[in-house]
Amino acid sequence: MSETPPPPEENQLPALPASTDALTHRLEVDGAAATLDELGPVVVTEAGQLRYISNWAGMTKDEQEATQRIIAKRNAQRLARLRGGGAVQTTSVGTHVYGGFECSFRRKPAAPGYEGRPPLMLIHPLGIGLASWFWDNYVDEWTGAELFVPDLIGCGASEVWDPASRGLHVPLDWERQIQSLWREHVRRPMVVVSQGGIAPLAVTLASRQTDLWQGKRAVRAVVLISPPELSALADGLGEAEVTRNFQLLSITLGRPFLYRALSSRFFIDFFSRQFLFAPAEGASKDESKEQLFTRFIDACCEETSASKRWPVLAFNAGLVGVRGLREELSLLAQPSLVLCGNNGKPLTDGGAGYELLLPRCRVLRLPEARNVLPWEAAPATCAAIAAFCEGGGSFRGIRWPPDGSDPSRS
Repeated sequence: MSETPPPPEENQLPALPASTDALTHRLEVDGAAATLDELGPVVVTEAGQLRYISNWAGMTKDEQEATQRIIAKRNAQRLARLRGGGAVQTTSVGTHVYGGFECSFRRKPAAPGYEGRPPLMLIHPLGIGLASWFWDNYVDEWTGAELFVPDLIGCGASEVWDPASRGLHVPLDWERQIQSLWREHVRRPMVVVSQGGIAPLAVTLASRQTDLWQGKRAVRAVVLISPPELSALADGLGEAEVTRNFQLLSITLGRPFLYRALSSRFFIDFFSRQFLFAPAEGASKDESKEQLFTRFIDACCEETSASKRWPVLAFNAGLVGVRGLREELSLLAQPSLVLCGNNGKPLTDGGAGYELLLPRCRVLRLPEARNVLPWEAAPATCAAIAAFCEGGGSFRGIRWPPDGSDPSRS
């Protein structure tokens, strides 16, 4: 005869049932079901929000381990800043509403002694996973005037854009989004800084004159980092070609499962090595360059989501550069600086076309950088822009670079 189990002691909780699949909590990520364990590590954003990596399940074991190490370090840095630690001025996160979209931006206060200088508006490039985080290295390195770093509509922490439910005039509404940010939070002449193919936004912000926007008063100077070839920026692509491109991309990569395949870590890594980063030279530089590169890929993967695909597709279709800006460039009243890399294939003519067409333009090339200068060469990029700003948009009387050489003439 078996013994009966003793009665439970008073106030003793009953034992938990054994784990079963029925008790596994599932939720949807980009339309696909996933268990909590499959979501990977928690990421702390610059704003102090928590999120997961959307393509975690598609990474290899080695990629997951490397990503975990990077995220742990970055989370610690971000938490320290959110708590007020760190040697640099902490950034704050704000929002404003334009056209019914909630738009996010980051703000870094001016360093002591620079409070009266024109602030910088940093416009991030468009691409898979790209958002305002692209400027992180630059923001950390910068000591000078106040910085404003917006997330364009559909990117980063700004509200998602889906053309099936909400229309957006590209690139005009991105330009007007920045105008709205200027009216609500900047309210004084600024220096507009753009990266890559988003250069048309910087040019139109500086040149547009309407009843609602006076570009000549709102924009003090323009900095174009790794801009397109002058012919592409000046002549545009044409509406018919861009319309065909967008229709083709919409029926292919517009499908979430195809976009997720394109957003794999393997593809982002391959594309970045081929077109964005300068190859490392020398054993001592390899490690530093590779660390910068890995952090860039990790950050791209953090922001990769099928719900954020439409700004990327619109950009790659050519909507940002559909209209030629030759007249605006030739009449640009503000001083301008064109920065490009000295490695790989920068502007085919070395930037001479920009200097000839733009009335007050200077071109500089930075050594050991290729395309994403604010990320791979943040100190040199900050130094070049600071010298440009200190000279009132001119390098006259400014010793650049600090060693006395002129990489733009090498």
